[in-house]
Amino acid sequence: GRDSYAGDIIVAVGREPALESLSRLAVPLVHHGPIVIAGFGEVGRQVQEMLTTAGEKTVTIDQTPTTGVDIAGNALDWGTLKKAGVRTASAVVLTLGNDSEALFAATVIREFAPDVPLIARVNQPHSVHRLYRVGADLALSIDCWALASESLTPVSPPVASSATSSMASSTVFFLVAITD
Repeated sequence: GRDSYAGDIIVAVGREPALESLSRLAVPLVHHGPIVIAGFGEVGRQVQEMLTTAGEKTVTIDQTPTTGVDIAGNALDWGTLKKAGVRTASAVVLTLGNDSEALFAATVIREFAPDVPLIARVNQPHSVHRLYRVGADLALSIDCWALASESLTPVSPPVASSATSSMASSTVFFLVAITD
């Protein structure tokens, strides 16, 4: 395998007692900014709900000003990204309407904020590798996202490993508990 890098996201899968042991090896991340969610449709709302339930602060961006949207604007616009605090965010989650939008937004955000962890949801599995090429740290197709939204629990606060010194300080863990 490769070494861990800043912005890596680790998904740990196992039975609940094993995950509890893993979480005891963790320390809080140094990033304290909110998690920015670009796109506030059904998936964006689910992500915000999951994160706020876990105690995380979020900032939402959407082109349509509606209840729950913090910043009405385009995720391709640097002014909107600046207003949302993307450069100091703990992470950016793209939950945009189509894969082309996600690809363009990932490209723009990676240029605007090269070090922020970037997670993207895409509709078509063949788009996942394209998101990685433009700089996404994690890309999930909609079928994987549906499964993940049911089972992913972000450790709150997000955590980085203290067990391995080579682990990056901004590695984010998601724990997936397996139930019988």
